[in-house]
Amino acid sequence: MSKSAGVARNSSDAPEDRSFRRGPEERAGIYSQIASLYRAPSWVTVQGVLDRLILKHPACFIGAQPDLRLAEALDRLEREAYRFSLETFQDEYVRLFVNSPDGVAAPPHASFYSENRLPGEAAKTALAYYERFELAPAEANSDMPDHIINELEFLAILCAMEQEAEDKALRSEARRLRAAQADFLTGHLLEWANLFCERLTKSSRLAFYQLLGILTRGFLAQERERLERILNDKTDIV
Repeated sequence: MSKSAGVARNSSDAPEDRSFRRGPEERAGIYSQIASLYRAPSWVTVQGVLDRLILKHPACFIGAQPDLRLAEALDRLEREAYRFSLETFQDEYVRLFVNSPDGVAAPPHASFYSENRLPGEAAKTALAYYERFELAPAEANSDMPDHIINELEFLAILCAMEQEAEDKALRSEARRLRAAQADFLTGHLLEWANLFCERLTKSSRLAFYQLLGILTRGFLAQERERLERILNDKTDIV
């Protein structure tokens, strides 16, 4: 596990928000890494991915929950990784996202929050976005187009496409892809993701998933603000 030395401990010494300097390639990587943490846990994800994201992008956490003490949160992550078995994380994953006698604690599908059923019209909406770019959910999640993993990975792909357009100096195409990201983010994902993240943070018995919910909410908020600012800039300079 990464050490917590040097991380801001409260909002009074909050780290600089460098989100507006992130290029599309870096943003694609963050989306992909966050999506990976919503898969069934392994020691690879439990021991390293989340705490590295915290250390590299602490402003996501401060923005989403200003009273959060990051150093203490990192300490909790480290203790959990060494104290609990992988089975403990897997059981919590199932309880939160898959199945539980008391009901799934934090359903990771848009349809649940918009219609309280699975699948719903939100799944069709998500699929329509993907098909616009000739994309389809990964085979493992093909029956759940509105799953949080698919929606985050879709934005990762759009960011990667934006980077490719920039590399080829295709300015209008890059702007089109930024507009598509903003449309999907504000017109679909953020209509349910904040509720999901809040439910995840409150329901989880492990710091790992509590912090994942905070990270997701904070990063998506930064993305919305960043895209709105860029698209409202008449020169559209990144």
